[in-house]
Amino acid sequence: MLRRLGDAQFDREREAAKAGDYETAGFVMEKYRDNVRAAIDAVKKARPDAEKHPAGYKQLEMHIEYGIREVGDLISIVPETYRPPLQIVKSDLLAMDNEFAPRPLPAASSGKTLAAQNAARQQTALGSEEKSP
Repeated sequence: MLRRLGDAQFDREREAAKAGDYETAGFVMEKYRDNVRAAIDAVKKARPDAEKHPAGYKQLEMHIEYGIREVGDLISIVPETYRPPLQIVKSDLLAMDNEFAPRPLPAASSGKTLAAQNAARQQTALGSEEKSP
């Protein structure tokens, strides 16, 4: 859902930026941010348990990261007066990415969750530090 719409929005944003219509480009990115929020809410509602039902989570996470890069590229080319709203959009996308990314995805075939795997790695690292002279 978001991939097609997001890609179309990025195309529109690039066309507007190329034409020097930075106001439209910014507006399109604001709409993209709103669509990301709606997509996150829809995925969470449809599949609240990411570990058992990962469909949609990884694809959405990748598209959000792509959107963050896209708005960052736009910020780098627009005049200073157009940057503050775009920086807010980027900040919002980063917050959504951070909110969304920690959701556990299926762990390796060992059956352990990602959190359990990380805890085991930390314990191993702590154990090896204690043995060091």
